[in-house]
Amino acid sequence: MIRLSPSPSAKPITLEALEVILQDHFKEITFDLEEGESQKASHLLTLNRLNAPPDLVQRRESLDAALVTASDFGDDAYIEFLYFPGEEIYIGFSSQSHESNATPLAQRLAKHIYYSVSYE
Repeated sequence: MIRLSPSPSAKPITLEALEVILQDHFKEITFDLEEGESQKASHLLTLNRLNAPPDLVQRRESLDAALVTASDFGDDAYIEFLYFPGEEIYIGFSSQSHESNATPLAQRLAKHIYYSVSYE
């Protein structure tokens, strides 16, 4: 898993601004607000089940969300994540091949949105 983290002093990137950044730097993107809100509900249930800090749950409840997919047209060369403005981004992988092909895309995303990268 890769975690992308915003700088504590950075202004949150809006959903609209993220969509423009993705369009400029990836060959194909999907930016689904409806599915993002649907997955947000599931995400919040998981946070509550895991006894996440209440401030994290409240913050995520108050934010809009989008399900984002970005790719460069290739087998397993895509990243998909639930985006909450100003929050960390977590990108998981379905296989070793997917991880190998998607890691450079996650690193490229981090570079263009000025997030730091960590590997978990």
